[in-house]
Amino acid sequence: MTRRTSRRKALAVCGATSLASLAGCGSVSFGSSEPPQLELSMTNFSSEPQLLNLELLRTDADTRNEARVLDRSFELAASEGRGEAYSVPESPTVEDRRYLLRASLSGRPRRSQTHYHYYPDCRDADIETSVLAVDVFEDSERPEPYVFVENYGCQRDETEGE
Repeated sequence: MTRRTSRRKALAVCGATSLASLAGCGSVSFGSSEPPQLELSMTNFSSEPQLLNLELLRTDADTRNEARVLDRSFELAASEGRGEAYSVPESPTVEDRRYLLRASLSGRPRRSQTHYHYYPDCRDADIETSVLAVDVFEDSERPEPYVFVENYGCQRDETEGE
């Protein structure tokens, strides 16, 4: 003898099964909808505090106002000794795209200014963040501290795989 299942019970079972199969999907990424990011890392390797002025401009904009993504000054504490450095605790992060970066040290001669043309290179990699380091150095060959910019390129999240 075959037992008939009521329509209501069948729908309840199907609904519960559907919900159970979707549980946890809110945290699953089906192809990241977030664009890759560029982190601006700032570090002071000099023995004096520095005020670092950064201007980040998009290269595809028609006007300066449209181009400006970041125009900000950062107070960098002095390094605490040889090999020690001060890094800005919360680095700004922007969309990873082509930029012109202008950096200068307040109260310093024009030769302490620099600019850098950034071109993204992580588009084909499965990496979400690139790092552009804007560092302040001093050495015996230069009379004043100077800004040095380096593209560390594609960086994996340190917590990835844990």
